[in-house]
Amino acid sequence: MNIGTICYATRSGLGILAKRFYDHGIINKILAIQHPHYANHFDWYKSEDLYLNSTAAQFSADIDTLLIFENAWQYWSLIKNIKGQGKRFALMPMYEYTPDPLPVEPDVILCPSALDKKHYPTGIEVTIPVEQTWHLREHALRFVHNAGHGGKDYRNGTPELLGAMQYVKSPIQLTVRMQPNERRMVDLFHQYYAKDPRVEIVMADVPDEKLYAEGDVFIFPEKFNGLSLPMQEAWASGMMVMGTDRFPMNTWLPPNPLIPSVGTTTLTIAKKVESSVINPYILAKWIDAWFMQDIMFYSWQGKQWAEKNSWAVWKPKYLELLGG
Repeated sequence: MNIGTICYATRSGLGILAKRFYDHGIINKILAIQHPHYANHFDWYKSEDLYLNSTAAQFSADIDTLLIFENAWQYWSLIKNIKGQGKRFALMPMYEYTPDPLPVEPDVILCPSALDKKHYPTGIEVTIPVEQTWHLREHALRFVHNAGHGGKDYRNGTPELLGAMQYVKSPIQLTVRMQPNERRMVDLFHQYYAKDPRVEIVMADVPDEKLYAEGDVFIFPEKFNGLSLPMQEAWASGMMVMGTDRFPMNTWLPPNPLIPSVGTTTLTIAKKVESSVINPYILAKWIDAWFMQDIMFYSWQGKQWAEKNSWAVWKPKYLELLGG
């Protein structure tokens, strides 16, 4: 059975997600879209598994099932054509970006979080598996934040975190990773970098194997969405995760370290989205409260969660769902 997807081959959330499914033998055909701004890593895929725009018709003929992550941009007509050939169409939505109504009805909807399941009640809730090198973290000394490309409305909470540092009294070490070619991330770099010697800004394309190799606490005051691959991978690596106390993160992460929000606002993306409001002063108090605390219990919990949600556990389930 050949399972294909249409995706970017970039170090972005969706690009990494597709690569994970390919590396673990669930997807084996890739129609790669050339990204106009970010580096394209077509070398991630074997030449016999890689299709570019000019070979879309061959890609359609070679697959049995099409799995789409989130949104297919301008490729909905191709998806309709593939389904019209009698091929199975599976959608993994990210509720805030997936078109509503759907241009093509999927045969199966795979919901990567309880929040996506809430928006697609006929879907099947699944977990994105993890495979990280784990090591024990003992005390909350070094905090790490992945800002990435920034995201809509600075979804990851980067400005609020950097703004909170003026109120943080503890001598923490904070590493903030940003993608180097985003103008607004460069602006944040210039706004905050020189102000606080405790903050290290890394503007580089960090290899996957190094993302969670260092640091004790993964601090991620994320405002909205359901799936959070960075939080999953950080916890699986043994870091304590300080995300925002919101649904659905508070259904699977340890609750005590979660950052309280001061309310919500509404954004409109593909649909109306509830977005948490983060107060930098409260965030600073939360950081101070956790600095130097023993976090070994949370580190061991992450290891146990990762073992229950490994690719070895989930791969047969995905193949069953995708194969019908």
